[in-house]
This record gives sequence, C-alpha cells and structure tokens, in this order.
Amino acid sequence: VKYMHTGLKNRMEENITKNSPTLGRDAQYIKSNKIRRIPAYLSIQFVRFHYKEAKAVNAKLLRDVKFPMQLDVFDLCNTELQQKLLPMRERMKEEEERLIEQSRIVVP
Repeated sequence: VKYMHTGLKNRMEENITKNSPTLGRDAQYIKSNKIRRIPAYLSIQFVRFHYKEAKAVNAKLLRDVKFPMQLDVFDLCNTELQQKLLPMRERMKEEEERLIEQSRIVVP
C-alpha cells in the first residue's frame, strides 16, 4: 500500500471464505466495516512485515507509505455518522474557501 488512506479502506472491506450450511459448500463473503463513532484519538498501526512462505520467514516491507497531515475519514464512516458530520464539514469547506479567497486579495 502506497497511501495510508488506501490501506485503511482496504482493511475496512475483506473477502472471507466460510462454509455455508445453506449452500452446503464454501462461499465467498464480503465483510465490510464502517466507523460509527469517531474517537478523540485514532491510532493506526502499520504492519510492516510480510510472511514469505517459500523461505518461511518474516520480511520487512521497505516501501514508503504516504500519509496526509490531516486525515479525512468521512468516506469510512457509516451513513448515519456522515449525516451528522455533513453540516460541520460544509462549514469547514466554506471557511477554507474564504481563507483561500482572502489570500488571493493582495494588500498594497
């Protein structure tokens, strides 16, 4: 994974193979998770190792992971939480646009 946000999205949705008693065989399921409540602090652990089966050893991943200075998890939230966040999100967007507009105005 090259970007932190992409890694978070990938881990929120997983393909699982389980035995289905209804079908009488293994079936593919998609397990999806959404954030219901945003905590005050969100800790994210980067697993930087990958198990190589051929050599039976853990290998460290040396790839850079890019992450933003401000993490926007809006698209990782469930629809109920997104509706609660939407008014403040719009106000913040308006404020950012106002600040950008102010910076364009050159004061002599």
